[in-house]
Amino acid sequence: PWQPTVTENAWRLAKEGNCLTFNGSENTNIIAFDEKHLQAHLNGFLPYNGPVSYKLNYHISDVKVSLLVQPQDEHSVLIITLTKYGRPCRAEVHFDGTCLLCDDRQVEPLRQTKLAPFGTAPVPIAFAVVDHQMILNVGGNQLLYEGSDDPKAWGYSNDAASSIYQVTLTAQGKPFTIPHLTLYRDVHYTNIDAMGHICRGAEGNPLTLGKNEFFVLGDNTAFSHDSRFWSEPSLSVSGATYPAGILPRENIIGRAVKIYWPPQRSKPIN
Repeated sequence: PWQPTVTENAWRLAKEGNCLTFNGSENTNIIAFDEKHLQAHLNGFLPYNGPVSYKLNYHISDVKVSLLVQPQDEHSVLIITLTKYGRPCRAEVHFDGTCLLCDDRQVEPLRQTKLAPFGTAPVPIAFAVVDHQMILNVGGNQLLYEGSDDPKAWGYSNDAASSIYQVTLTAQGKPFTIPHLTLYRDVHYTNIDAMGHICRGAEGNPLTLGKNEFFVLGDNTAFSHDSRFWSEPSLSVSGATYPAGILPRENIIGRAVKIYWPPQRSKPIN
């Protein structure tokens, strides 16, 4: 699914082994994860109950790229760009050890540090944009930027929430290879009900459990009728009444053995 942004490009993808190779260039070269493929994979991973509920698609805003770089020397740079509500967030990793977290809205880097120059040994790199944080990890060294926890400060709007997620790699300098790369997305539970109210157990609407009381979350993370949304009090098998959203222990009669839905996540539970 990786595609060069122009025809003449120094990036190469091995047909076998899925190894990305940058052949070296004085100019910046960009390779992008195909947007349609990415969106289909990210949203398709969510547990929807067939086409009728596709209108409930929750677009992804939290993504992480984890990769292994095999450098040749310190005269190279790799830039990982992830978007959040259409806002590009960049992690610049210079093989001389300079690392920066950048935002296109600001001229100066948000955070930066200087590590030891790369040698020829493989270097693990991970970059994540999660909630209100940008997190870069290079060889076990973390660079963190904590922004505002107001989604609007990150560019959130109804239009931006439906923007196509973008993931790009930009390289310049001497050749290097990426023998391993993994893309992660956040699996989260919805905290707003159908009426736009904060659901039970979410931030701003806490629920305190007593002894032998359970808060239940279904596997349909985006649209599951579980403890977050139960509107009626719970009745135990012995006749006791519990507040809405609470499942009494005596009503639990079995053990979950498998994730059934969605198919992409179906697997036995150890």
